[in-house]
Amino acid sequence: MKSNEYVDDGPFLIAGTHINGDKIQWDECQHITEFRYEESPEIMLKVRDLIISKDGTIGRIAYVDQLPGPATINSTMMLVRLKSQDSLCSQYLFYFLQGEVFQKLVAERMSGSGVPHLFQADMKQLIVRAPQDVRKQKKSPRF
Repeated sequence: MKSNEYVDDGPFLIAGTHINGDKIQWDECQHITEFRYEESPEIMLKVRDLIISKDGTIGRIAYVDQLPGPATINSTMMLVRLKSQDSLCSQYLFYFLQGEVFQKLVAERMSGSGVPHLFQADMKQLIVRAPQDVRKQKKSPRF
């Protein structure tokens, strides 16, 4: 992006550096023009989305529990959006990704690489173990 595409007010642009712990630091996010935001509707954030840093410092995860306005992610981030909440609860997936299985994947990608990168193909290989009953998933905030 060019410097003139960053603005003082407008849609939020989230990078990995804007995730602290598991929360998006909205007051630290940059803003972009409405034109740039509208350009990529596939990465416009929705409540219950997960975002993961995939370049450089990989594996930072945030659960989008609220949106203070229109928001999107930059190219260092990956969006994970469930097609349906019928068989897997996004909050359960969020907690699963903070666990040992995903963290092992992140550690493997970080070792021996100049610039660590997490690929979408890596995520497709990830097996998520969850109770079949979504109500049970919602009762289990952590493993």
